[in-house]
Amino acid sequence: MQSIIDSVKSLTLQDWATAGSLIFGIITLLAYLDQRRNNKKQENLLEFVDRHVAKDISEERIKELEQQQESMQEQVSQNIPALARAAVLQEQSEAHANATSKHFLEWKRLQDEMENSPSGGIIDPSIEKVIIDKLVPKYERQEELDNIRNRITMISVALALISGLFPYPLNSLVGAILALPLISSLLKFYKLSTTY
Repeated sequence: MQSIIDSVKSLTLQDWATAGSLIFGIITLLAYLDQRRNNKKQENLLEFVDRHVAKDISEERIKELEQQQESMQEQVSQNIPALARAAVLQEQSEAHANATSKHFLEWKRLQDEMENSPSGGIIDPSIEKVIIDKLVPKYERQEELDNIRNRITMISVALALISGLFPYPLNSLVGAILALPLISSLLKFYKLSTTY
């Protein structure tokens, strides 16, 4: 159980974004399948109406019903993806709220423990200097590496999507523009990862 909690705590923003994207994709797929099923039902209903209903329905009424059907299909095609996105965002919001409350409670517990400690939470200046000199730079370096890694991932995804979103000459230009920050980020990442 502790290893699962440690695994969840060690997830990065990129991991959460990947999980959210996966969930969003599944919800979108389910919505698509549901829409196809509804379209098939509508086709069956229209066939039944064509075969069994008297042909005395006016052309005006038929056009009105077709417009109503198109309007409903348009609403479904726009609302279902929006609802799926809202569900993913709600889930991510709850996950972040839970993590924030856990961190706050742990911080509060540590503060209370430090206040009740025999030293009164005061660290020996020589120990504090060692912590600041040795541990803080490693933490800051790791945080910088994580930020650069996330930036590289986002730029790489953007470059991959450009080929399908922009026409030929424009996608090369936009790709070249995005390649500059990618190269810069890769160089920074290499430089930081080889020092220490």
